[in-house]
Amino acid sequence: MTAVAALAVKRLYMHVHRFLIHIFRAVLMLMLSVVFLSCATGRGIMEDARLQKDLQPWYSPDIRKIRIERIAILPWAAPEVSQADKGLDVVCSFCGHPIREHKDFSREGGLLAEYLYEDLKKSAPYEIVPLEQAYSMFNLQERSEGLFNDIPFIMEIGKKLDVDAVVVGEVLRIHERVGGKYSIISPASVAFHLKMVRVQDGMEFYKVLYDETQKPLSDEPQRLFHWSRIRLRWLTADQLARAGIHEVSMTFPGVPVR
Repeated sequence: MTAVAALAVKRLYMHVHRFLIHIFRAVLMLMLSVVFLSCATGRGIMEDARLQKDLQPWYSPDIRKIRIERIAILPWAAPEVSQADKGLDVVCSFCGHPIREHKDFSREGGLLAEYLYEDLKKSAPYEIVPLEQAYSMFNLQERSEGLFNDIPFIMEIGKKLDVDAVVVGEVLRIHERVGGKYSIISPASVAFHLKMVRVQDGMEFYKVLYDETQKPLSDEPQRLFHWSRIRLRWLTADQLARAGIHEVSMTFPGVPVR
C-alpha cells in the first residue's frame, strides 16, 4: 500500500470514528431524557420506580403496638376457571397442564402460599410454621366456603398451631399469557389479596392487594429500574405471580425495607 493510500485509509477511519462517537452520544442523551422524563420531578430514579397502583398495603394504626413472634400461612382460596379461559388453547405456567383441564385455581393458590412462605423465611423477623404442619391442621378442621372472611375459624386454627397471627390469602384473577416471551396476543394478568389476623382477638392488622397486568416497557419505562423481575420480556402468569409475591413480602410488618 502506498503512503497516499495509507493516509486516505487513516483519514477515513478517523471520520468514521468521530461519526460513531456522535451517534453514541446522541443515543445516550436520548435514553437519559426518557429516563428522567419518566421520573417525578425532584425525586431519585430508584425512588420513583415504585409501582403503587399495583401494590396497595394497609396497616392498622396500632401496628407498632402489635407483637408477633410466630405466624402460620393457610391455603389460599381460589376462584373457578372461567369459561372464557377454558376456551383458550394455553398451558398453565404453574403446573404445565392445559387451562381447559382446570376446575379452579386452588393449585395455583397453593403455589402462591409456598412462594410467600419461601420469601418470608428469608426476610421476616418472626418464626413461620412449616406449611405441611399448617396444612395438616387446616385439613382436619370443618370449615365454611368463605375461608378468607371466616375469622372464628382462622382464630381456631391459629390457637391450635400456637401462633400469634395467621396469614390468609385469596386468588382473585389469573390469566395466562397468550403468545411468547417476546411477542404476545394478550399479556399475563394476576390479582390476589391477603391479610394477617391476630389470633388473640381476630384483629386484621395488615392487608394488601396486588393487581398486575403486564404492560409494555414503553408504557412504564420506570420498570427498567425496578427491583422486581417485571422488565424486558413478557412473563407467564407464574413468573408474574412470583414477582408479585416478592413485592408483597417486602411490605409485611417487620420486614426490613430494602
